[in-house]
Amino acid sequence: MDPRHLLVVACALFAAGLAASLTALRRERPLWAKLGAFLLWSGFGVQSVALYWRGVDRSELPVVNVFEMMQVLAWGVVAVDILLRMSTRLRLPDALVAGLAVVFSGVAFLRPSWDGGPSAAFAGNPWIGFHVGAIVLAFSFFAALAVNSAAYLLQYRAISGRHPGLMSRMLPPLRQLDRVGAQLLGVGLALLTLALAVGFAGLAHEGAESSAFKLVVAAAVWAGYVAAFALRRLDRLGGRGFARAGLLLFLLALFSLWPANKRRDITVVPAKSISGGTR
Repeated sequence: MDPRHLLVVACALFAAGLAASLTALRRERPLWAKLGAFLLWSGFGVQSVALYWRGVDRSELPVVNVFEMMQVLAWGVVAVDILLRMSTRLRLPDALVAGLAVVFSGVAFLRPSWDGGPSAAFAGNPWIGFHVGAIVLAFSFFAALAVNSAAYLLQYRAISGRHPGLMSRMLPPLRQLDRVGAQLLGVGLALLTLALAVGFAGLAHEGAESSAFKLVVAAAVWAGYVAAFALRRLDRLGGRGFARAGLLLFLLALFSLWPANKRRDITVVPAKSISGGTR
């Protein structure tokens, strides 16, 4: 079976999990919420197998083209959600997590050309794969921060309006959401800093103009998150302000991917020339 087929199955499971979670919220039926969580985790499992399969086929991280980066971003959002549940017992809304996973994994299928061979920039340079992989993982934590921020704002609105509903009863307390949001920001910023350090080191060695433009865009995103982190540490940004900043910065981070990819060298290696590829 082609790993792409498994990725389609994973996207369908994410969509089914989203539908079940929304049904649980609309009808206030906890059983549907459990079904939504099961479908979300099932999609994560199937996607994990598919991404591992693609990585083994080419003996490299599955982040060599736009399609794979979007799939890994979807995978990372669910992975961070599972990590939070295991380490902090924080339950982010399954509807929000599944919604992001559906968007990222589904959008990846919109253009077949996105799933070409590796970009020419990856050829013979494993550090590029590490650099891109670290950025994608950082964006996964930033995506989880955005979900956490949305949960905070939803919980705040429910408490202020004195109409809790099922959504509010399923969400953690505001203080816990605020604390975990700061932790997600710290981890994501650390990963992005590492990715930029590797990227600038490669730029100094290669001197590629297109890479310079991408790194400048990424550095601008990094600066925004650094500012939020600094304000948070100085106790000048918290509560709703911090939650809104988490949402806004993630939207800007996603927007930054477009100009960066437009300037990327999109020359691809023919599939038949990829070691271990499909013949």
